[in-house]
Amino acid sequence: MLEPSPPANTDPAWYADDPTDPSDATGHLVTPIPGEGTSWTQMATEHPELTDFAASHWLGCYRRLQPLPEGYDSTRRALHQLAFFAVAPKRHAATGKIGLRYTHGGFGTPFFAEGEQVRVEGGMLIRQAGESVSQARVITLSEACVFVEIPYRETWFEGFRDPLEPVGADTELLITQEAADAHGDWFGFGASVLEQVRRTEGAPEVGRLQLWPEHFDLGFEMGSGSHRATYGASPGDDRHPEPYLYVSPWEAGDKSNPFWNDRAFNGASLSYRILLESDDQHIAARDFYEHAYRLLG
Repeated sequence: MLEPSPPANTDPAWYADDPTDPSDATGHLVTPIPGEGTSWTQMATEHPELTDFAASHWLGCYRRLQPLPEGYDSTRRALHQLAFFAVAPKRHAATGKIGLRYTHGGFGTPFFAEGEQVRVEGGMLIRQAGESVSQARVITLSEACVFVEIPYRETWFEGFRDPLEPVGADTELLITQEAADAHGDWFGFGASVLEQVRRTEGAPEVGRLQLWPEHFDLGFEMGSGSHRATYGASPGDDRHPEPYLYVSPWEAGDKSNPFWNDRAFNGASLSYRILLESDDQHIAARDFYEHAYRLLG
């Protein structure tokens, strides 16, 4: 999976690697993907001292998602602002790329340039450059941009079809630690499931999992032609007050099957509430995605 984050990659196609691809591995492979080497859960069974590490990084020994804390929605909106106006622009300035990823306890850039990464963990903005790590609890976007050493711009990339509306450079960002931790768990859970779904045997034209700053959700594309769809995990949005998993077909097609239950984007979603009620949250999530894949043919 994408955590712990791999070193900087200078390949101009992505400026990031794909660590779930077993062809990139050398030596013994320890992986969150079942059947492609020793899983982290298996490794932790043999070495119990690794259990907490695997669980906290969503590599294996999975923890259950918990009810959302107070302040979740305001924290989501504030973290979205940080992702769009500070974290993603920092990566874009160095590589021309905007995609982010799950990182421990939150989200951030892949490593870039000379081993640099900007990430958000537990509501703290963290900047790592080589062995040097600094962190700050920023209150405004202007403070965040100063911390990562970029100018604050409300329009920094012309390619967005639906850019995020800025709250302003000096508006207070309402972030609580408990709610930020809940976001970190959601992105960890989503990444752990989606990286497994990406390895669906025989699936054509599978994209890479990325966290898109304009929508603030994890997603990748899979399938060809009329069967292609985006498979994703959102922490919530204006139409969905809680996190949800989703499948969004690229073409309209026949949506008469009640599985396609979300008219917000003409696709299907699985709510956080249903996940909380599931005996095995990972199995429920994978079943949701696999059912969508079968329906799409």
